[in-house]
Amino acid sequence: FDAHLSQRGHEQCSQLRSTVAAQLEAIEVVFVSPLTRTLQTATEVLRGLPALCNADWVAMEEVREFGRSGQFHPCDSRRPSAALELEFPHVSFAGIPAHETLLGADLPPESEDQVAVRARKFLWHLQQKQI
Repeated sequence: FDAHLSQRGHEQCSQLRSTVAAQLEAIEVVFVSPLTRTLQTATEVLRGLPALCNADWVAMEEVREFGRSGQFHPCDSRRPSAALELEFPHVSFAGIPAHETLLGADLPPESEDQVAVRARKFLWHLQQKQI
């Protein structure tokens, strides 16, 4: 459950970091999915870059990926945010329930309509923050 990056994933992060480092300007906020592999990717690629020196890091369910297979994949589950906070202290998990685990084998997969609702919630959040 809640898969970590593979060795190849870590290598890809290293390559991506050198590419994006020269292209980024000042970043105010980093929105990231609360899945471990996305937290690892964002952290490895972006953390410590000068463009992000004052950026807030915010985990949001609304930016989580969407699996189109219609089947449950254990890697698309996440650990409770209380556990994630220990591993990623630079990220705010304020909007994520502390002890809830998302997406389990006993839950139905999301429909495209449910994903659209998540996307609209994220866009609303951006508008409220005037980002």
